[in-house]
Amino acid sequence: MPAATPASRLGNVLPWLIPAFGLLTIASLSGWIATPALGAVCKPLTTLLIALHALRLHSRNAQVRRGVLAGLALAVLGDCAFALPATFVAGLYLFVLAQCCHLSVMLRAVGLGRPGPIQALHAAAVCWAIVMWSGRPAIVFVPVAVFLCLLGLMSAQAETWWWRSRGTPAAAAARRAALGGFFWLMADLLWTFSQFVAWVPGTLALVLSSYWLAQWHLASLIAVAPDGGDAAGWTGGDAPTARGPLH
Repeated sequence: MPAATPASRLGNVLPWLIPAFGLLTIASLSGWIATPALGAVCKPLTTLLIALHALRLHSRNAQVRRGVLAGLALAVLGDCAFALPATFVAGLYLFVLAQCCHLSVMLRAVGLGRPGPIQALHAAAVCWAIVMWSGRPAIVFVPVAVFLCLLGLMSAQAETWWWRSRGTPAAAAARRAALGGFFWLMADLLWTFSQFVAWVPGTLALVLSSYWLAQWHLASLIAVAPDGGDAAGWTGGDAPTARGPLH
């Protein structure tokens, strides 16, 4: 049996390290552990471990790999920036850039197309969230509003891709993308609801868990993304049109 390499050992422990550091983050930020600084360190570290998981994955599509890895790297930097009040706004803009990276992958997969029920539902959710945040100072509201618009569009495009690609070689990749977009959007909508409507018990744990699930699914997209030359289901123009009106 060949000796295990450092890379293979890291791959074996990552599925355990990620939830472990995630739980430490939630416990610290929720006050269950009396060391708030631990959460500030473990939150970006958890996202970094997911990015390392993505970096290890083989991909047949270099463009997807670059887009997803760039988005994850920017999310790690955004989490680091959120740890300090002085760099909080910079963190917001880093997440705006992260959404641009992920959105570029979804647009390549399915294109913009014409609006349908999926887009309408996402637009309504995003508009509600933007209205909730509109009372905050412009320095915070502007990047939050831009981020929410990009997140809603990314999620809608990913779910449209999933709908279109059923039964095609791209179905597994589209499912990962859709789950990533869904969990990320749910995390931000729940945080918005708890901030401005009524605090939901366990919000912090639910929001962080959903956020990391989103990052995990987007990272896993690298391994299952179809080759750029694959058939129906990858590009919007090639996608089957007999699946229904969601395009």
